[in-house]
Formats: sequence, C-alpha cells, structure tokens
Amino acid sequence: MLKITKRSATIDDFLKMKKKEPFATWRQTSKLENFGLMFGAQYSTFAHILQTAEPPFTIEDCKNYIKLAHAEDVYNEMLMKAQKGRHRLYEMRPNVECWYYATAKVMREAFLNGYSGLKERIEREHKFAIKHYYTRNWYGSVRWYPELAYMNIDPIEKTLKGADKKYFAYIFSHLMNNAANGPVQSGETVFIYNGWIHANKKMKEWDLRSQICNTIHDSLDAYLWKPEKELMKALINASVHDKIRYPHENVFHFMEPEISDIRDYEHITGYKEGEFTGDEKILGHFYKHGEEEKAAPIADALKAYNETWGTNWEWTLPLI
Repeated sequence: MLKITKRSATIDDFLKMKKKEPFATWRQTSKLENFGLMFGAQYSTFAHILQTAEPPFTIEDCKNYIKLAHAEDVYNEMLMKAQKGRHRLYEMRPNVECWYYATAKVMREAFLNGYSGLKERIEREHKFAIKHYYTRNWYGSVRWYPELAYMNIDPIEKTLKGADKKYFAYIFSHLMNNAANGPVQSGETVFIYNGWIHANKKMKEWDLRSQICNTIHDSLDAYLWKPEKELMKALINASVHDKIRYPHENVFHFMEPEISDIRDYEHITGYKEGEFTGDEKILGHFYKHGEEEKAAPIADALKAYNETWGTNWEWTLPLI
C-alpha cells in the first residue's frame, strides 16, 4: 500500500525544482526584488519592480500590506504629494501609483532596518562617492563616477540642488545605485578573474584545446572541446573554489556549470531535424540557458583524463 505524507518543502526540494514552473518565475522575481533592495534601490524604482513582477503584486496586495503594516499614513503622504504635484511622475493616480509607492517605501525601510549595517553601508558608499567620485572594494578594485564632479550636490542631504535636480535626477540616481552595488559586485569579480588566470595557466601547461572567453560579474563563459569537458568543469571550479577569501577564510565560491551543446540541433531548438521551421517557439537550451551539470573533484577528473589520454598532468593549488 502506497502511503503519501504531506510535508512542507525544504530548501533541497526547492533547488531541485528551481527551473520548473512556477518556481522558476518565483525565483527570478524574488532575485530581482531582493537585489534591488540589497543594493539600495529607491522606493520609486522598487515600486516599478513590484508593479511589473511575474506574478504581479496587485493593488489589492498593496492595500492588504499597508493595512497589515499599519502604514496608512505613508499612503496618505503619497496621496498629498500626488495632489500637490510634488512627484516627478507625470501621473500619480490615487488608486494605482500611490498604493505601489506607499507599499514600496514601507517594504524598503523594513528590509534595510532588518539587516544590521546594510543601510549604513549604502549611505557610507554614497557619501564617499559624492566626495571622491569613486568607490573601492575591500579587495582593491575601483569603480569611477566622474559625472558626479560636474553636479551641484548637497553634501549633507546627498541630493541634487538647483537646476541639476531637474536635468540630472535620473543620472544621479543611477550613479548612486552603482555606488551601492559596485563594491559588492566587484567582490566576486576579483576571484573570478584570479580563477580565470590560474585556469588559463593550467590549460596552457596541459595543452588543452578549450578556451575561456568571457566573464560577467561572477560567471565565466568558455568554449569546451568535448573530450575535455569534465576536466574543464573541474579545473574552473577548483581554480575559483580553492582561493582563500579573506577576511572570511572558510567561505568558498562554487561554480555551477551550465552546458549548451551548440552542435546538437535538438539540444539547441528542442526539435528533431525537420520539425523546426523557424516559426515555432524555441524549446531547447542555448547560450546562457544550458543544462546544469556537476563538477567532479579536480583530482578525480584529472586522473580520468590522464588515464584516457596517456598524460601525467598534476594539479597545484592557486597561488594568486
């Protein structure tokens, strides 16, 4: 007899289903919202994220949230701004934008107050960028914001003054977002570049045909020769993972390989030869949307490669 027991989903359950609907959409939406708040998105930006999310955060959801948070005063504040024309949007409807803006403002404050030090870090980065026109990551990488040097900025309020408020508001907001997230994003980039350098050294030493061709934030793009695929996955993972990540020595960075076979017709399109005319929706995997695979430990992958190809290559830990 088959017995079915109902239980709550675990993190492992979710990760196994993360590419299936509705979990894939939920995950993408939550990442967008979480990153927006984590990097200090203004409530007007976050309101747009809520409004365009899939599934959408409805006006009814906004009303329920405001009621739950006892934040009717925030909605009334938005309503007054709309009535007096003190908002930069051309249209601020009481039953639409006012609810989204009020909800976004309350959510933003709750998020920033809930993570100790996050709000202070963002404000510190903003203040430093306005004064020096750049931000610096803990590991030394720098991002410049030269446009700030030509703007009339109140150093206390950290807002634009005079005519600059009208002409440069969107650019200033964009630069402040970059100042908040630049040091965080570049924290991963430093290790990715170091891993790329070490992997390239080993690829030359082992005379491999595969090539690493690009990087985006915390990812690497590579062309893999099929006989080298398992070794390359293990090599890239080990080159990044084995780094000591000061100041937290026990925090490691794992690579999660996604493989797209650009020479496999069915893999790319999702159709067999002759079934795809060009009008159908592509169902297969292609660049940036490959199939997830695991990376074997470098010692195991290298041993298998040496046995297959009669080589005697050895692995050494990254020194940089």
